[in-house]
Amino acid sequence: SAPIEGFITNNEIVSSPVHMCTIAKLYYEEQFSSHQFMQSETEIEANNVDIEIEEVLKNKPPIPIQITYQHLRRSVASLKNKNSTSIDGISNRIIKLLPPNHLSIILSCLNNFAVTLQTPSHWHAAKMILLSKTKSKVIAIDETRPISLLPCFSKLFEKCFLIHFRQWINEQGILPAQQTGFRPGHNMAVRIVAIIDQIGKSLEKNTAAAALFVDFRTAFNQLWFNGLWLKLSNLQCPLYLIAWLRHYLKGRKAYINIKSTSSTMFNLSKGVPKCSCIGPGLFIIYHHDILEALSTIHWKHLFADDLAVLFSPSPYMSSSNMINTLTEQIKLVLLRLIKY
Repeated sequence: SAPIEGFITNNEIVSSPVHMCTIAKLYYEEQFSSHQFMQSETEIEANNVDIEIEEVLKNKPPIPIQITYQHLRRSVASLKNKNSTSIDGISNRIIKLLPPNHLSIILSCLNNFAVTLQTPSHWHAAKMILLSKTKSKVIAIDETRPISLLPCFSKLFEKCFLIHFRQWINEQGILPAQQTGFRPGHNMAVRIVAIIDQIGKSLEKNTAAAALFVDFRTAFNQLWFNGLWLKLSNLQCPLYLIAWLRHYLKGRKAYINIKSTSSTMFNLSKGVPKCSCIGPGLFIIYHHDILEALSTIHWKHLFADDLAVLFSPSPYMSSSNMINTLTEQIKLVLLRLIKY
């Protein structure tokens, strides 16, 4: 995407890096602000679960995850060979160039972090750069996409944890077959082929087909932590996995960097870091049950936070009835999504 040269605010163009950082910080600080408590039954239940988990972890800490040398080697190999650095000035490329005997030192450190659930403070800080959602270089702040540059050793720790987390998810069969986003062995091509095939079947029957494509705005930014603990608790997630995730999400901060100028730090009280290894996995687990809200619809497809729903009425309907039926079905799905 084009580099951002300025922000449009109050019908004026702001191009000063300092002022741009201030505008961006205020916007994203609000995006990642604490969940607004509305006293709903779900919120009360989630808060109670949060308190219960905290008490259990204090009184009886679980056995931590065990990272093996094979886990570490696999995680290092999966790092993208990039030169970009975060707050610590270390890149993936540097880690991938380390001699094999250095990995044993890293392994010892990571297992110690897993046991104590204590990690360097800068691992919880993200350098946030902004990309334009459009081709324009001068845009409104809500037309930006945040990319979090995280410490590379922190991402390595995430990847090692993700091996354990995915194993639990797969063993329990939690994710629906229709979800193909950020899952090894699944890809978007499968969903696209299925959608085309289903439209083709409707045409073969001489009936209409309609598709509803839903993109949830700032979806990753809105993940509610206590809601996550409630979902994981209901799924009977092992406590050692929850303990790791609570440490990972607690006390996270970020700063905006534009044209080599940085804002002050701000808190990330909800949401998952964009471009983190664990973020997409947490998101799809958090919304693993979204398709249950659409149980009467036959054709559903998910790729992370992108949802597609296909409708096909009876071929024996008149054209006008087909259109009316499709319209009502689309309205029903939207209402169910709002309720969800």
